[in-house]
Amino acid sequence: MERNKDFEPWLAPLFGRACCAKRYPKLFEDPLARRVVEQCGYPFEYLKIRESQAVGWSINQWFFCERIRHFLETHPDGVIVDAGCGLDTMFPLVDNGRCTWINLDFEDVLELRGRLMPCGEREQNLASNLLQEGWLDQVKEKASGGFYFVASDVIGLITEEHVKELMGNLAAAFPGGGVCFDIKTSRGARRGSKRSTGLFKGGTRHVFHIDDGKKLLNSWGLAVQEIKETTVLPSRFASDTGLPPLVQGRIQMNWRNGAYKFVELSL
Repeated sequence: MERNKDFEPWLAPLFGRACCAKRYPKLFEDPLARRVVEQCGYPFEYLKIRESQAVGWSINQWFFCERIRHFLETHPDGVIVDAGCGLDTMFPLVDNGRCTWINLDFEDVLELRGRLMPCGEREQNLASNLLQEGWLDQVKEKASGGFYFVASDVIGLITEEHVKELMGNLAAAFPGGGVCFDIKTSRGARRGSKRSTGLFKGGTRHVFHIDDGKKLLNSWGLAVQEIKETTVLPSRFASDTGLPPLVQGRIQMNWRNGAYKFVELSL
């Protein structure tokens, strides 16, 4: 596979997670990422990825997997939508043999995904703009066993108006379902904007952030049962991790500084 810089915003997290799974197997498990990286022949050596960045991506995926597993405990036949999926590798880590997994992203991203990791049983790629409502109807037909929506590093890239509309549509379409997404706070967004041209030319710019999730989302009048925020680094990664001290310190500092959080909605 020849180098293509247009692919690297998706290949870099995949490579980072694969490296972490190899270096720190007691912390991270990601056999699919490791297999794809080893077999695709991409010149990953050109990617300049900080180890703390790779660990951050791996923690992020671990957290989403934990929440999905929790959902599947009570909804074993549910549908999980991975919005802005890129080259996520969560499905094999959480598959209970009964659930349905839908990878939602733009067509060109799913084309790359299909080349590197074709869909397995009960897995589907769905090409759509997240903000278009057509995909909701397609998923609704499959979601009689429950619905869970995850979005990693996506929600901060769209405007508050569009986030409000999306959450309202999800609440209306899937009562009893769940939503989980990660988001920067205003402090994290300011820091991120300064580095927006760092790893990739052009970078990505976060246009939406959340400081007080409960206050903001309640002000939108959403029909949700509960709003939870996770603002503390999960204890699994807080100490005695085996990570290099500098990496461990950077990860802990990012969470202590309140730059980042996870938000969960019970619809």
